[in-house]
Amino acid sequence: ISLAPNPGAVQFSIIGISASASVEVRDPLGRMVHSQANLPENAPTETSTWEIGTYFVSITSGDGRRQVLRWVKQ
Repeated sequence: ISLAPNPGAVQFSIIGISASASVEVRDPLGRMVHSQANLPENAPTETSTWEIGTYFVSITSGDGRRQVLRWVKQ
């Protein structure tokens, strides 16, 4: 699983997820800025209104496995 582009400015896509995956995005203070269930692979996540900085993208697959990736907004 990866995020592209990373770093990015207005959006990112999650590559390599299952169709039943869900995602939560948190800022460095742990505040949730985005969440979505049943996210389709390569669907863009709009980030144009987010502050510049680092975000933590938590991806949970349909079988319950969880992975956290770091994404940087420029």
